[in-house]
Order: sequence, then structure tokens, then C-alpha cells
Amino acid sequence: MSFPTTKTIKTQGFAPEVGNLTLSATLVAQNEVMLNVTFSGTGVYNNPGYAWAIWISNSTIPNYKNLSEGLMLVNGKLIVNSSCPVPDSFLNFQARLRTVVDGEWIVYGLFSAAAGPGFYYGLSTDGIRINVSNGIIVQLEKASYPTSSQMTTRQLNNQTEQPTNSTLHPTSP
Repeated sequence: MSFPTTKTIKTQGFAPEVGNLTLSATLVAQNEVMLNVTFSGTGVYNNPGYAWAIWISNSTIPNYKNLSEGLMLVNGKLIVNSSCPVPDSFLNFQARLRTVVDGEWIVYGLFSAAAGPGFYYGLSTDGIRINVSNGIIVQLEKASYPTSSQMTTRQLNNQTEQPTNSTLHPTSP
């Protein structure tokens, strides 16, 4: 990918009961990408007791909040917390990432709503793949949501929770 060509990749997840989660990545330098994460509330889960969060991660496992080893935050945030942004409200943030190691790195946008022990809803986007060669981002592209079989043993061993898919999941009634 030649710079200064600007390229933006956008992906999203949607749950009618809660809202829409969008992740976009824009190439801003040969070795830097700007991520934008936005959750727009549309649903009925507007209890003020919920704790809401949106974040960027290299995994779709609930509450897993790590960045790929080949990427480093240089400006912005990787997570935003709030209380009850729905309905008709939103959370958003930006993160500027620099590539530090050649390879293929995938980032996901994630959303959670929790209210006390055992009550959790989660939503995530498809991923955005960042391919880096010789210290330069050579490709940005959409990456499909991983299935359980695509998750690495390391990811599953590092977490006690099971992976989710891209829909809203209550873990208790």
C-alpha cells in the first residue's frame, strides 16, 4: 500500500436489542493506523445499573483486552467505560496504533454491558487485518469473525471464559 493513499476499512456488529458497534481503521502513516470504535445504542437495555464498555482487542473472547504484539498504542485509548449509553446515545474513542513487528495482526471492536455478578451481554465486530512487511503497512482488510476452531490454543488457555459470536449473549436470566 503506497502512502499517502488513504484507505479506510469498516466493520460492524449489530444486536437489535442493544445497538450497533462499528470499528474502522484508516491508514495515517506508513506504519500507523487510526482506529475508531463507536457503539450507538438503540435498544431496550437502558437500566442505569449496567456498566458499559467498548474496547479494542486482538481476540473476541469476552473481557480479553490485549493488543496484538505487533502493534503499539501511540495516541488515544484502548477502552472506554460508561454507564448506560442507550437508547439513542453512544460511546466512542480513537486509538492511533504504530506497527512494531512485521506480521499479520487482527484487531476487533468489542462491547459489553454488565450488571452485577453473572449478568453479561457482549457484542463484537468482525476484525480488521493489518499486514506489515519491512515495518510498513502493506494491506488493511476486513477479517472474518473467528469461529471457535480458529481461535488459538494460547487464546483459549489464557482465558477461563468461552468465546462468543457476534450477537448479544446474556449469561444469566
